[in-house]
Amino acid sequence: MITIAVYITGDTHGNYSDFISRFNNIHLDNNDVVIILGDFCFLWSDEKLNKHIADLTEFPCTICYVEGNHDDYEKLKEYDIEEWNGGKVQRIAENIYHLMRGNVFTIENKKFFAMGGAFSDGRIEANKGRIWWDDEIPSAEEF
Repeated sequence: MITIAVYITGDTHGNYSDFISRFNNIHLDNNDVVIILGDFCFLWSDEKLNKHIADLTEFPCTICYVEGNHDDYEKLKEYDIEEWNGGKVQRIAENIYHLMRGNVFTIENKKFFAMGGAFSDGRIEANKGRIWWDDEIPSAEEF
């Protein structure tokens, strides 16, 4: 039986070196899962950040995340929905999954409920679609 380790962190904000440093002292392998609880921010309409998606595909584990209030909701709409470990996801890359709101995933015989989203303080219309989105707040249906 293969043992999978599940690591949970949050708020990576698209900072690749910070993301890597969080796991420097851990030997991850392709059976392990890292779950980011909001503000993944590597998937963005900015090519600089999208480069790091390619870098993260070299990371030796599965990376999952729920969205926070600093994730690009318009960019997420470009990805198809599929099933993974009992719930709906959007596969961003071979080893990167966006865990969709309101879904339950079974990983290493444990159940994980995904409910991303958050409200951005200081919302002004000029920044809509750049630093905040209407979709960052879960809908009544998602609740």
